[in-house]
Amino acid sequence: GGTDAGVVEADAADAKGDAHVALEAIDVVNDCVLPPMPTQADINFALDVEYARRLMRERRIRHLPVLEGGKIVGLVSERDLLLISTIHGVDPETVPVEQAMTPDPVCFSRDTPVLTAATQMWKRKLGSVVVDERGRAVAVFTTTDALEALIQLLAHRPAAAVAR
Repeated sequence: GGTDAGVVEADAADAKGDAHVALEAIDVVNDCVLPPMPTQADINFALDVEYARRLMRERRIRHLPVLEGGKIVGLVSERDLLLISTIHGVDPETVPVEQAMTPDPVCFSRDTPVLTAATQMWKRKLGSVVVDERGRAVAVFTTTDALEALIQLLAHRPAAAVAR
């Protein structure tokens, strides 16, 4: 449980006398859409866990959209693969990614505002969501990407608004 970030921001802005700056920042976030980050890979649901781990290591990524017949059916993280690989008796070279993935991942279109995606990730406690275009995975938006957007937003605000 936490507090509503908008309420905290508004209270802080009123206390500092710069509510106008806070409102402008909110407008910027609402206008900002998910960045055009191409997905660096995806994986077929039937391929093995070890293959997925190697792919992630080679591409230096931590999340893969999982596909079946070109359709997004899941999302698998580096942590998911590590967890299933540590189960006694599990051979990562024979277990399909389908056994490790989170089925039916949350998906957003590329024109979704960052604020919308980040809010849903926060409310649902998600580390990542799939960015899709007509049912095709084009990217994975992660908490790291959300933090990058926050840093960019704060870097463009007046010093008084940032130093709370």
